[in-house]
Amino acid sequence: MAKPRLSKIRRFVKNWPGLDTLLLYGLTLDPVEQFFDDFRMKYERRKRVPHANLFQILRLGSDEVRHSRFLAWLLDCEESHLEGPRFLRAFLHAAGFDDWLPTVTDDCMYEVWRERPDRIDLSIHARGKFAIYIENKIDALEGTDQLRRYYRSLKVQSQIGAWNIPEDRRAIVFLTPRGRDPVSFGEKGVPVDVEYASLSHLRLGSAFRTAVNEESGCPELIKLVVRDYVSVVQRLISNRHHGGF
Repeated sequence: MAKPRLSKIRRFVKNWPGLDTLLLYGLTLDPVEQFFDDFRMKYERRKRVPHANLFQILRLGSDEVRHSRFLAWLLDCEESHLEGPRFLRAFLHAAGFDDWLPTVTDDCMYEVWRERPDRIDLSIHARGKFAIYIENKIDALEGTDQLRRYYRSLKVQSQIGAWNIPEDRRAIVFLTPRGRDPVSFGEKGVPVDVEYASLSHLRLGSAFRTAVNEESGCPELIKLVVRDYVSVVQRLISNRHHGGF
């Protein structure tokens, strides 16, 4: 059995791409030596090739609608990532709402909505427990009194019977690449009867990455998706710093 196997190995090595080029130029490098040199070169080059970023390939990073869809998927405890409320807890921590965390248990039931109510980018609510409105901005500026209108909507929705949210568990989060403050609350500023946070995409992404890295059982695919998200956010901020986007 050894001789047929050795013969196959020799044929494989001799037929390795690139050996015919050596012969063409009259070079007499040993075929086996050339095979391993070529293989080593390809391996080292493969290690240096940057990871292909899913968000960049699909051009999702700077598209606010698609970006919000991804965040909705990540924050929803019943979505296909099967990580439950892990990412919502990371979001609350990043936004500075740590005192809300005991409310978000593994069996907590809440809903994540897109473009509703009142065309809010993202809204999250658990009946009788908490409600969060998220305004996600990447390139566009706020509309006139936009967050003031969101505040009025949140106040009304929280008081209806289906939601019934306590005043100290209502929040508005303004999410931007650098975590800038909004201008659309008006001259009166942030109302006193609502929690508020300016949050950067980078801080949020870092919180997501910490959340998946701390959990040994988190699937590698989810870790990869989160890593890509953080990478594309870093790229967005860098391009803005250098005059892009």
